[in-house]
Amino acid sequence: MKRVQARNTLWATQKRFQGGFVPSDMPIIKRKWRSVDVVGKITETMRNVAAGKLPSTERFLASTRPFGGSVDTFFEVEKQPEGIQRTCHYVIGCERGLCGVVGASGPKKVTTVVRNLESSGECPNNDVIILGKKTMAKVRATLGDRVKYGYIGMRTKMPTFAMSLELADRFKGFEFDKVVYYYNYYVNSTTFSLKTLELYNQEISEQIAEAQFSMYDQEGDEAIILSNFYEFKQAVVLYTLQLENLASEMGSRLQSMDGASKTCKEKSKMYESVYQRLRKTKITNELTVLSTGAKLAKKK
Repeated sequence: MKRVQARNTLWATQKRFQGGFVPSDMPIIKRKWRSVDVVGKITETMRNVAAGKLPSTERFLASTRPFGGSVDTFFEVEKQPEGIQRTCHYVIGCERGLCGVVGASGPKKVTTVVRNLESSGECPNNDVIILGKKTMAKVRATLGDRVKYGYIGMRTKMPTFAMSLELADRFKGFEFDKVVYYYNYYVNSTTFSLKTLELYNQEISEQIAEAQFSMYDQEGDEAIILSNFYEFKQAVVLYTLQLENLASEMGSRLQSMDGASKTCKEKSKMYESVYQRLRKTKITNELTVLSTGAKLAKKK
């Protein structure tokens, strides 16, 4: 009963907001004021953390892009080969939340793509692998059992190439015809775009390599070279895309937390103004009652 009564009181206070508060609403206003201040401190702290990490992430990404670009064109084709029956969707996501559009775009895109592929019959078998705790929670809520693996707690610091090699090694036994990587491409601290990158399984990639690698001199067993280079490209792709998404995550968090912090400050000032006005009204009413009572007592 107490909980229902408190809820009704809060609802009544919200309902009176258009017409103004009354002095009896002061405890509720004070609770709201304190809550907004707490949220404001949290958002400001997260904004400062993102602002501190973003410059180092940008420098790291600038030195990594040439490394990733050296293998971009290998195993790639303009037109998708026929017979693709199983697709793996590899989502490079966010470890933490409160990063605005970057945290929401990946899960939304992969959910739409998987459902469209299955409903049209173009690709009946779809599996999902996710990097990032928050992204995994969102995608699992929409795609359920299609999520086969989720790696969490991995990017507390900058991604390393050793980490990417380990991820590529774990991916060896996974069956797929095509893998689609989803990631956010970093442009600047306010601009990021969701992109995809496609890579086919080793058998199809070796067929593509017959046309691509004929122009290069090779020493040693060609099958071993192709196998090693295919695994190397997987690791390079994962390494580069993690940094792209991490920079986008920091920029988006900086932007969204900056806006949230400003909004909390404005709300805090508003609640403070309302509280002080109600306090003055309450004191004025009490003084009026006391003076009226004193006058009546003198008349008697």
